[in-house]
Amino acid sequence: MVSRFRPLYLSLWIGVVALGGEALAEPAGGRARIEAAIAATAAETSPEARVLRDFYRARGHHVAWGQGHPDRLDVLAAEITRVAEAEGLDPAAYDPGSATRDETERDVRLAAALLRLGNDVAAGRVPGERGVGGTGASRLSFDGARFLRALADGRALSDQVSVIQPPFVGYVRLKQGLAHARALARAGGWPRLPDGPKLTPLDTDERVPLLRRRLLVSGDLAAPAGDEASTSFDPALVEAVKRFQVRHGLEP
Repeated sequence: MVSRFRPLYLSLWIGVVALGGEALAEPAGGRARIEAAIAATAAETSPEARVLRDFYRARGHHVAWGQGHPDRLDVLAAEITRVAEAEGLDPAAYDPGSATRDETERDVRLAAALLRLGNDVAAGRVPGERGVGGTGASRLSFDGARFLRALADGRALSDQVSVIQPPFVGYVRLKQGLAHARALARAGGWPRLPDGPKLTPLDTDERVPLLRRRLLVSGDLAAPAGDEASTSFDPALVEAVKRFQVRHGLEP
């Protein structure tokens, strides 16, 4: 007799776990509303639509983000922007939109935006033609439903993204380089050196102070001990130019 009821018990247990330990009855019309919102958000046969259906089916067709916490939708939307920028992605590509007041549609749109962001971080936004550095044929697989479940359970988006991002040193260095370039841009960017005759050591030229500032910004020149306004193409500046050339694959 016990074995006869075991499948039913197991099904009920899975349903409880899927909703974070709370056995919630499926809301009246919940499935129809979720399906309609998914149809309005993703192509019918797309992988994105399939993952969304699986995710909401496991939740008994309850909304994931707004139920009891309407401000969470806006908080997550803002976090999407911050995370996308940090990963070198365009936040506009993950805008869930806020024009609709329908709770279900907003919820599904946010889930779809999170799904796109997670996939692009884990596997890359543009498929590579060659398998190099985790792209192309060797792109990482991405478990979208698991990603959404973790977020629905209240885990921070930034923490989940750090788990799924490519574990390659090149990716980390690219992010560091992007952060450095953005910091330089916020500080005023790189001065543009006007055209003019080629400089040789110990030349004097009105462009030299600007060249000195440019190399200071890029880190090729240490803080000068002398007059920053000097127009002399001094030895320290000559060596800084050589460092800049070598870093960019140019012949000194």
